[in-house]
Amino acid sequence: MNDSSFNIVNLCDEILLTIYNKLDNMDVLYSLIGVNGKLDRLARDITFTQCVDLSRIFSNEKNNLRKNSIIDRFCFDVLPQIHDHIQSLTLDALLIDRILHLASYPKLHQLTLLNVQFEMASRIFDDKSSFITLFENQISHLTVMFSDKSGGERIKELFTNIFDNILILCPKLIYLNFHSQDVC
Repeated sequence: MNDSSFNIVNLCDEILLTIYNKLDNMDVLYSLIGVNGKLDRLARDITFTQCVDLSRIFSNEKNNLRKNSIIDRFCFDVLPQIHDHIQSLTLDALLIDRILHLASYPKLHQLTLLNVQFEMASRIFDDKSSFITLFENQISHLTVMFSDKSGGERIKELFTNIFDNILILCPKLIYLNFHSQDVC
């Protein structure tokens, strides 16, 4: 009888990339970087590393322990290896400081921030912010989605100041999606 054992690593690169393309890119990055030399090299392909959406970790994972484990893996193992390829990054507000200060992102030009609170946005888009210092001359596309349900004149003023600061502090900006359902 013939031995019909099969090792996926023996497949050619083109077939493996076809398989990878059928998977979610976050799953490819999370599951295959660091597994073995060939699978790792293919997972680092620009197809999987140029657009990273870490917000899906929060929306897909209900177990906090597992969610933290996934985030830790991205922070310690995945992002340090691919940071110089990332062109587009989507983050939940809870990850902003942790991820953006983790590494340099020399090709980052598109940033999406989700579930942002007004006070946090005021801190992020302040002219003294390390965020602004790091990315002011890189970001050309910025989306900020607020989830803050606060209201009143103070919030409207804060919202306006944040908007003004973004326009002043990000000279390369050509696209801005600045969204809050309840304020303006």
